[in-house]
Parts: sequence; structure tokens; C-alpha cells
Amino acid sequence: MFNRIRQRIPLLGTLLLGVSLSTFAEEVPLITLEALVKQWVGLRGQISEEQQNWKQQQLHWQRENELLKKEDQQLDQAIARAAQFEAAKESQTSDKLARHASLQQIQKEIEPILEDKTAELKPLFQRIPETLLSAACTDTLRELNVLNTSMSPARRLQLLTQVLSEIESLQNHCHPTRELIRVGSNQRREMDVVYLGLSRAFAVSPDDSTAAIGISTETGWQWNEDFDITKDVRNLVSILNAKVPPALVTLPMAGHREEGQP
Repeated sequence: MFNRIRQRIPLLGTLLLGVSLSTFAEEVPLITLEALVKQWVGLRGQISEEQQNWKQQQLHWQRENELLKKEDQQLDQAIARAAQFEAAKESQTSDKLARHASLQQIQKEIEPILEDKTAELKPLFQRIPETLLSAACTDTLRELNVLNTSMSPARRLQLLTQVLSEIESLQNHCHPTRELIRVGSNQRREMDVVYLGLSRAFAVSPDDSTAAIGISTETGWQWNEDFDITKDVRNLVSILNAKVPPALVTLPMAGHREEGQP
């Protein structure tokens, strides 16, 4: 029975609507009804258009919102990178300051050592014959000896190393040369000289009439005449100058012979 009632209700509504419309149509003029219908259709069109515009605007806002979110993420990443860069920069700056302070401390500690080594080096150069001093070594020593307070410890250390390297090279080689030497109390005379490093030397006159043994002292080289080694010194000079083939040469290394000693 309930179902029958439900089926009759739409029919009753239709009949009532038809009666109402008929009554409304009888009471309202046809022109007014057409105008109302036209206005209603226009309103429906405007509503539909507004709905479409709203949907399009909603899609536009959604896209803008997504773009803003991406930009926000990019800004967050940029801020994070900038913070990391600043932290790394501060760390590098701190490391540089610490290194600078350490280098300054090392500089203070090395300056007295450079002063002492430079002072020890000057007397050593009196033992080096002028004929063995290269131009580079002489210029370096001259620059090192200049009392210039503006010269950095690093530059002085570099010059000192160069000079010591030159001295080491002189010490480890034989050096044939010709120069004027003073034998005993006699006048200086030109002789062929062979320096064995910077500790011992042998000299022979050009006519092979005399020879001498040189010993390095604090005041320079001291030469003592020795006639017995003339031939051996000449052989050594000829070998080093590549005038004769290499051969074994025996020379005294303990010092010059005393008078009356064989």
C-alpha cells in the first residue's frame, strides 16, 4: 500500500503543477511569460558561464599555487645552500686565520736562527777562493748580507739555502784553475791549482819547478812549498783538464812535510 501511495504522489504533483501553470498562464499575459522565460534562460546562461569562468579561474589558481610551492621549495634550497656556503666560508676564514697565526709564530722562531746562520756563513766565505765563487753565489751572498729589514724571513731562508747549496757543490768536487797565490813569504806567483773541495789544494808552477800544498784557514788559504810533489800535482792537473787519460795519483793529505822529514 505504501508503494502505491509513493507512485501516486508524482502524478498528483504533476497535475497540481499543470493546474498551477494553466492558472498562471490564464492570469499572466503571454508577452510577460515569454519575457520571463527569456530572462530565466539568460540567467541560466550567465550562471553556466560564471561556473565555467570559476572552473577556469580555479584551475589557474591551482597552477599558480603549484608554481608558488615550487618557488618556495627552490628558495628554501637556495637559502640552505647559502647557509652552507657561509658556514664553509667562515670555516675557511677561520682556518686561514689560524694558519696565518701559525706562520707568524714560525716566522718569529726562525728569525733568530737565520741571524745566527747568516753570521756563521760570513767567515766561511773567507775560505772559498775567489776563482771558485760563481757570479750567482756572489750575488746571492751580497743580497743576503744586505741589512734590509724589509726582506721577509722566507726570502732570507731562500737565499741562505742557495748559498749553502753552492758551498756543498764546491765541497764535493775537484776544481782545477789558475790563479795567483803566495807561497810562504815569497811574492805572489801564478800557478796551476787544484782544489779538493774546500779543505785541501795543490798547486804547481807552469814550468814545473815548484809545487805547494794549500790548507784552508780562518784567515784564508795558506800555501806551503813542497818540491817532491811537483810531478804528481802536474799529472793531477793534466788529468782534470782532460789532457791525459785518467790515472792513479798519490798526494799527501795529512799536511805538508816538515823539514828533515823524507
